[in-house]
Amino acid sequence: MNKNSKNLNKWRAKNPDKFKEQLKRYYKKHKKEIIMKQKKRRKEWKKSHPKIIVKGWKDIRASILKRDNNTCQYCGKAGKEVHYINGEKYRFSTKPKNLITLCHRCHVKTEKIKSDNFHRNNWSEDKERTKVIMKLTKKFNQSQIGRLFNISRQRISQIILK
Repeated sequence: MNKNSKNLNKWRAKNPDKFKEQLKRYYKKHKKEIIMKQKKRRKEWKKSHPKIIVKGWKDIRASILKRDNNTCQYCGKAGKEVHYINGEKYRFSTKPKNLITLCHRCHVKTEKIKSDNFHRNNWSEDKERTKVIMKLTKKFNQSQIGRLFNISRQRISQIILK
């Protein structure tokens, strides 16, 4: 942070009413420009994030949320988002085994991890980890093991069934 931004932040803290007035004046003066920039950004974002349209998605989503009791399969908190476990690999298959419930925080984390190192962490090939999980299932429940390995409870049950 440079000197000017520090001084500006101090001024904002001391004069919140004046700052709000300045913002309102600026917005009135440049309203059309701001709206055009927002529309342009929205269009660019939509181009880079294509929407995947699935018939009956609302019903599928509701069944997945019900199956997982509206709880995040990573952290155990309340979850309202449905996530594709292997989206690209299975072409966004809507089979229940490929979908899990996540909270917003964990969903953002998994998407970031996927984009950072999608091919680096191929967990299905890790035989040592599978052996360790099998041993731990005798002592701990699946959600505790999930927290240890940072994987979903559903994925652990898939490993155990193999």
